[in-house]
Amino acid sequence: MYTATATYTQTQMAVSYHCYWPVMAPAGTQIEYNYPAGSYVYSECNAACSNTSVQVSDNFQTPSNPVCCASNFPSVQGTTTSNLLLVVLYANNEGRGFGITMRVRYIGTPSLTTVAPPGTCPIGGQISFRNICLGPCSGLSYQATSSWQYPGFGFSSGNNCYIPFTGPEGSRVQLNVTNIYGSMCNAGCTVTAVTFSDNFQPAVGTTYCCAGDKPSFTTTTNKAMLVIQATTQGVSVNVAYRYIGASGAVAPTTPTIPANANKITG
Repeated sequence: MYTATATYTQTQMAVSYHCYWPVMAPAGTQIEYNYPAGSYVYSECNAACSNTSVQVSDNFQTPSNPVCCASNFPSVQGTTTSNLLLVVLYANNEGRGFGITMRVRYIGTPSLTTVAPPGTCPIGGQISFRNICLGPCSGLSYQATSSWQYPGFGFSSGNNCYIPFTGPEGSRVQLNVTNIYGSMCNAGCTVTAVTFSDNFQPAVGTTYCCAGDKPSFTTTTNKAMLVIQATTQGVSVNVAYRYIGASGAVAPTTPTIPANANKITG
């Protein structure tokens, strides 16, 4: 997942199979994209683009016509109507690969809205937050126990994702934020934000971004998600979590944070 900023940046996208690269921008903006003339591209040119190709899609709409020949790559450019661009890459899995350099930025003014789109995201395992669909944070997934656990996480700019915390079937998960730091504290938490989701439901609750914010969250299911927005600035957060309502758990209480807790693990 690639996050667009207000300044043009470029990245190389390469695959040996069929997939898409999502490019996200803040809610309320659009994405400008293009192939920089003379930049890296690796493709096999034929009339039907049957072996390798690139297409673009605006927020999961029908993709554009496939492009695979060098003379046509300058046509890979435009502006989305939404804040989600999908760069659809194709290689036919017969030893062929495809690679292209794309340049992207967002235009317009980010919205302060925290209303996510109705329904669920089109891909399983994603959470709707501020009109974008977020995937899991790479390598971070936690199984809750009946005792409080105290991990800490640091995210650099360009990270928009969630961390799942799962308890046994029939339990609920308590997830408390004990510290937020390195964050941009402002009204509406428009630059960095931390919030929660219960079992992949849209994250439409209060957002947090200031050092004094120490919210607590208890799910109605056995799955809690800590949602992180760090589009243009990094953020670090410490949490305490456990499950309740199953064998071995006790009644909800406020965690007592040990002196050596909250070491950065992600």
